[in-house]
Amino acid sequence: MKILWITTFRSFGISKKNDAVQKKFFKDLNKLNSDITLSVTIFDEKNVKKNISSNKIKTVFFKNKNKLPHNSKYSQSICMQNAVKLLDNTFNFVIWSTADITIPKNFVNKINSFKENNILMTAFPIYFADSKNNIASFSSNWGLDLFILKINSKKKILKFKKLINQCPNYGWGCYEHFFSSISDALDIKYINICKNLIIKKYTNDRKAFNEIRENEIKSWRINQNYLIKFLKKNKLNKLIMLNGILKIILT
Repeated sequence: MKILWITTFRSFGISKKNDAVQKKFFKDLNKLNSDITLSVTIFDEKNVKKNISSNKIKTVFFKNKNKLPHNSKYSQSICMQNAVKLLDNTFNFVIWSTADITIPKNFVNKINSFKENNILMTAFPIYFADSKNNIASFSSNWGLDLFILKINSKKKILKFKKLINQCPNYGWGCYEHFFSSISDALDIKYINICKNLIIKKYTNDRKAFNEIRENEIKSWRINQNYLIKFLKKNKLNKLIMLNGILKIILT
């Protein structure tokens, strides 16, 4: 089974906590019994290449050389635009995720158990884990940090690539809502695969990276405007699509 996996990494060497989380994520990928191509876009992050290397996983690095708008440090849409350059009909799955989650051993068997040819999958909820890798009490994370796209139609692959270019995203926020809208845009089923699939998420060391909540709110509002324009352009349901969690609950 062939997977194109898209993610980004924070700088290594700034926070021991974050380094450990990201290395665990990469280690989890190496344990999966699959042919994985990992697409990683580097903005100004440091020491990523030398910490993300493996004989088992083919890793393709893209270096963003252009200044980003809105004083943004990264862009999920640029990550996707780079990744889809690698996408052809030989890949069984396209996966986008953050690098602060765990990937369980049964992950490949789980996604492969769905036999539909064209589907979008996510896992909700994801659970916060403590420093000992135990799930914290009342820890459900109300975000969507993992999407698995399975499309076998050349026509839908081409449309997916076009959709990626229609929704810019800079900095924090709203990209999970864009991904949730993909199912309607491509006219495919949207499935929650959380049953018997425990995915853990770790809290990032925000202080070490000087992350300020006010900046995230500003970034989210900018990305929301991009998203609304995308939804209008493609005549998609704005009320539901702006809340990706509500959409998966109602599915």
